Amino acid sequence: MEVKVVRTEESTVFAPPGGAAKVYRVTFMVGEHGPFTVDLKQLDFTPTRVREEIEKIAATVRGIS
Repeated sequence: MEVKVVRTEESTVFAPPGGAAKVYRVTFMVGEHGPFTVDLKQLDFTPTRVREEIEKIAATVRGIS
């Protein structure tokens, strides 16, 4: 099943104890399944890291489909 990124956006999440934090949210589909999202901190928002995080979810979806 092919992975297709459908949206990438900046967002803010609220998590104790640090309060608000900026993240990059990547929304994607795995074949016809989804949408799924991954949130990455600014330092982690690299092409390699985005692919790794997406592939973790995609592998699970492929395994159960």
